[in-house]
Amino acid sequence: MTFVADKAKNIVAVYSGAVNGDVEDNPLSHLDKIKFHSGLPYMEILQTVTGSITISSSGWSVDPAARFKTLNLFAHGL
Repeated sequence: MTFVADKAKNIVAVYSGAVNGDVEDNPLSHLDKIKFHSGLPYMEILQTVTGSITISSSGWSVDPAARFKTLNLFAHGL
């Protein structure tokens, strides 16, 4: 694993294998090696939603698995 923070290239990169300038300069050509590269477009916040939610109680249960609920809040695009 290689970590590079190069001020001259203005990049930060983490990738598998030895130091390789081509991986650093052309990350899209080496996606199989890249773990992180500051030149790649990652997720960004498109919208902030503020509000409240009321979750009804389902009563007490001896079964621990029955004590949890999953609620999907808004699409996250992943």
